[in-house]
Amino acid sequence: MGAMSALAVMTAMSAAFGSVATLFLRVEITQLISNILFVLFGLRSLREGINMSENDDTEFKETDAELKEADENEEKNKRVGVDAESGLVASGETLPFHRKCLRTFFNRIYLQSFTMTFLAEWGDRSQITTVILATHDDPYGVTLGGCIGHFICTGFAVLGGRLIAQKISVRTITIIGGVVFLLFSVHGFYTLFSELNGTKLF
Repeated sequence: MGAMSALAVMTAMSAAFGSVATLFLRVEITQLISNILFVLFGLRSLREGINMSENDDTEFKETDAELKEADENEEKNKRVGVDAESGLVASGETLPFHRKCLRTFFNRIYLQSFTMTFLAEWGDRSQITTVILATHDDPYGVTLGGCIGHFICTGFAVLGGRLIAQKISVRTITIIGGVVFLLFSVHGFYTLFSELNGTKLF
């Protein structure tokens, strides 16, 4: 829930930003910029995928190190009497019902997952892609599609975790992503040139 909430907020913000950008820039300019970025993203992904080893687990190791650090901080908090779930100093008082509900949905694990996912996705290619798509497509559709895509990926990652990472090569996914970006750019350039020809600008 923490990761999905962060991705939903990020997707909505990105789509809104892309939609607002069309108020200040002509659609043709935003489309041209979008297509150029798709080409760059595609080539970069292909390069990363080709240079990546078949069993590359760098991202997994980085995340594992961050979680170990968080666990160490939690152990320190326990020594000074801090509640592990809420981050509040533990006491013998009985909490009201509404506070119990808040603690259930906004506990330490939820907030940690939300924060880590939100910060990790900030400036990521998926966020920039969402901004790009929203500049020339329906922002509501972009938001919905982006959220569904993120939710499916997050669900598989949480449920399968390391098992899925071992079965599905990160290298293969990266290369496929690069090809998809390039296909987006081809489609985008074709659409842009067709529109320009139709309006007699070319």
